[in-house]
Amino acid sequence: MTLKELKNQFNEELIASYSSSESDHLFHIFLEELANIRIGQFFLKENEKLEDKLLNELLKCLKQLKSGKPYQHILGYVPFANLRIDVNAHVLIPRPETEELAYLVKSKVENKEGMRLLDIGTGSGCLALALSSFYKKAQVCGYDVSEEALKQAIANAKTNNLTVDFALLNFLDQRSWTDDKWDVIVSNPPYIAEYEQDTMDGIVLNNEPWQALFVPDNDALIFYIKIAEYAQTHLKNGAKVFVEINERLGQETLEMFTARGFKAELLKDMSGKDRFVEAWND
Repeated sequence: MTLKELKNQFNEELIASYSSSESDHLFHIFLEELANIRIGQFFLKENEKLEDKLLNELLKCLKQLKSGKPYQHILGYVPFANLRIDVNAHVLIPRPETEELAYLVKSKVENKEGMRLLDIGTGSGCLALALSSFYKKAQVCGYDVSEEALKQAIANAKTNNLTVDFALLNFLDQRSWTDDKWDVIVSNPPYIAEYEQDTMDGIVLNNEPWQALFVPDNDALIFYIKIAEYAQTHLKNGAKVFVEINERLGQETLEMFTARGFKAELLKDMSGKDRFVEAWND
């Protein structure tokens, strides 16, 4: 089988779940990963026959995609802020918007020695590790309620040769809060209302941890309220909070922070959607 024929097979077998452009994209992801053939090189090699070993590996990936497995789980990792973030079923797959959040912090927070940064709901550790790579002289901590997620975050720190202090902590339980004070608090907490499940891709619903995705319909801002209450007493002077938000609740999230005495700004992502709130206490 040639590369071109295999690409056509990807399109034919994935048509029930993916558009033609999406299946093309997936094909090229795995071709580059397994054969180091980039999309620009494909057109020079498309009529070449595949070796049996490579063909079998690519067909195995196709079979897993057809079964509904996310391509990130098949690869086992996600590139994130020039880091390798390994993922599994216990952690949320890092999204481009969360990578945007990491770079937003970098663009707005000066790199000073001795800073302390906290990531609430760290999951895979992607945000905390990105910040650790940006602010090498800072102390970075990451909290999560899931032991399995923290195992993956710790492994990702080792993979990327970075130091983050990860801790098991149920942030919604105020009794678990410590007396630490921070220069920066970041979070990509659960923010999808349960009623929004009907609009979501089954691949997400079937493969990613629900506790990292959903909040009750009648308490959609539960995590942001806790973050704001925590920040009222745990931010240093002039410190900042950066959170990723539900695009449908941008104004409500902004007003919740301002109602608690913060100055705040609602920021859009690269798609033009309300995606982040920056809050500060000076």
